[in-house]
Amino acid sequence: MADNQSKRKLTVVLDYLPFLIFFALMLIGHLFMQHNFSDDAVSVKRALGRTTWEAMKAAYGTGRALFCRYLYSVYCVFLIDFAGGFFWRPALAFSYVCFAFGLSRVFPIRHLQPAWNNTLACCVTVLFPFAIMSETGWLTTSVVYIVPASVAMLSAIGIRKMYDDEYHGIVYWLFFGVLLYVGTGHEQLSALMAGLMILIFLNKLVHKKLSFQLLLFTAISLIQLFRAATWPANTKRVMSETAAYFPNHPSLGLIDKLLLAFNHTMQHAFIGASMTLTLLACLVAAAVWKTHKDRFYRFIAILPVLISFGFRVGVTYFPGQFHTVNLDFQTNINLSNFRNPVIYISFGIVIWYICNMMINLYLVYGRSFASLFYAALFFGAVCTRMIMGLSASLYASGYRTALVMYLSFIILMFRMLDVIYHRTYEEAAGTSKSKKRIYVGSRTWRIARNAVMILAVCSWFDFLLFV
Repeated sequence: MADNQSKRKLTVVLDYLPFLIFFALMLIGHLFMQHNFSDDAVSVKRALGRTTWEAMKAAYGTGRALFCRYLYSVYCVFLIDFAGGFFWRPALAFSYVCFAFGLSRVFPIRHLQPAWNNTLACCVTVLFPFAIMSETGWLTTSVVYIVPASVAMLSAIGIRKMYDDEYHGIVYWLFFGVLLYVGTGHEQLSALMAGLMILIFLNKLVHKKLSFQLLLFTAISLIQLFRAATWPANTKRVMSETAAYFPNHPSLGLIDKLLLAFNHTMQHAFIGASMTLTLLACLVAAAVWKTHKDRFYRFIAILPVLISFGFRVGVTYFPGQFHTVNLDFQTNINLSNFRNPVIYISFGIVIWYICNMMINLYLVYGRSFASLFYAALFFGAVCTRMIMGLSASLYASGYRTALVMYLSFIILMFRMLDVIYHRTYEEAAGTSKSKKRIYVGSRTWRIARNAVMILAVCSWFDFLLFV
C-alpha cells in the first residue's frame, strides 16, 4: 500500500517536472533582463514617487484597457522596488509556465502520457519570436501581452470543463470567471475571446445544452470587449500616438489603413524573424496527411508549406525580383501604382494562404464544431493584428501587437500535435501487435515531436540572445 502511494507521488512529480524545468529555463533569461530602456524606462520614471493607488488612477486616465495598465502600474510602483527589484523576474517567468499549464489542460494531446503532454506544451510555448519582446522593453511587453494571455489561458480551463458539461460549485466558477475578466482586459484578447465564446454559446444553444455559467462567461467577454472599445483614454491615446508616430494616419481611408496593416503584418509573419507560421503550416499539413490518403487533399495541404518556404527563399536569394512584384511586402498601394496588377500578387497569395489554411483545418476535423472553432481561431488571430491598422498604435507599438496572433498560432500547433498523435494511436490500435507496423505508423509523430522539441531549444537560445 505504501509502495503504491510512493509510486503515485513519484508519477505526479514526474508529470509536473516539465513545468518546473521550464520555469527555471525562463527564469535564467529573466535574470539578465534590463528594464532601463524604451517604455520600461519611461514607465519606471513615472512610477517613482507615486503610491500604488495614484499610479492606478493615472493608468485609468492615460492607459489602455482595464487590467493591463492597472497591473503594470502595480508592477512599476511595487514589484520593481520589492525585494530589490528582483520579484518581477520570477513573476514574469512564471507567466509563461501558466500559459503552458493552461494549454496542456485545455487542449491535451489525447492518449499521450501526461509528462510528454506537459513537455510538449512547454516546448510550443517557447516557439514565438522573442525578438518582438525586446522592441519596446521586456517588462512592458510581458505585462501588457504575456500576462493577460496567460491569465486568459488559465480561464479557458474552466471554459473547457463547461464545454465538456462538467459542473462544480459556485466558488469554482467564480474563480475562473474572475480569471476571464482579468485576462480579457487586453483589447485584442477581449475581441478574440468574445468571438470564440459566442461560437461556443451558439453551439451549446443549438444542442440545447445551454447553462447559466456559459451565459455568464459569454457576458463577461462581451462586457470586456465593450469596455475596451469605450475606455475613456482611447481618444487621448490615439491622438497622442498619431501625432508622434503617424500624423497623416487620419487622412487615410479604411482600405489604405488595412493595406498598411496587411503589409506590416505579413512582412513579419512570412519573411521576418519568426518561423511560427511556417511551422504551423508544416504541422497542419502533417495532420492532413495523417487524416487523408487522397492525393488531391494532400496536395492542397502542402501548398501553404510551399508558399511559406517560397517567401523566405525568394527574399533571401532573389530580393530584387521579389521587391518588383511586392513579394517582400515593402510597397504600399497608392495612386501611382494601383493600376498595376503586379502589385496585387502578394495580396492574392496571402489571401489564398489564409483560405488554404482554413480549408486544411476543415480537412483535419471534417464537418464538426472543432473545424469551425479552430478556423475561427486562426482567422481571428490574423484579424487581431490587421485591425491594429485602424490606429497609429500599429506603428507606436511595433510588432509586439502581433503577439496575440502568434500565441494563437501556438495553440493551433499544439492541436495539430494532438491530431497527429491521435491518428497514430488509432492506426497502431487497429493493427496487429507487430512492432514494425506500429513504428511505421508513428514515424510522422516522431518527426513532428522531435522537430518541435529541437526548435524549442533553438528558440530558448534565441531568447537568451535578446535579453
